[in-house]
Amino acid sequence: MRTACRNQLLKQRRILEKEELHGACSIQGYMQPAESEGKGKPHVDTDRSWFDRLRHMMPERERLSHTLFCISPLRSPEGISAAKDLLSLLKSSCRVAYQLSLRPRQGRCPVPSCGVDLEW
Repeated sequence: MRTACRNQLLKQRRILEKEELHGACSIQGYMQPAESEGKGKPHVDTDRSWFDRLRHMMPERERLSHTLFCISPLRSPEGISAAKDLLSLLKSSCRVAYQLSLRPRQGRCPVPSCGVDLEW
């Protein structure tokens, strides 16, 4: 009998805690990071996508992200640059754009503790 009463009280406690948390969340609201600038709160994340965070490691893809949306003839400097970048991406045999320091060495992972064979 005591365990049934205890379980019932614990269930009521969980329900009350959940209602209190829901109420606190609805009062607090959510503000986008860009909206919080200038209001004393730090702006946490300026880069909203993985590409923005990693674009400095992939120069061909970064140039393509700008040149593919330019309206210019194919023989213009922008068109030639886009064609060269596309060719370099197509000719690369790796599926991932590795940093120079992380490229496989003799088909193995460059991390000394790892050394796993990689498909190159």
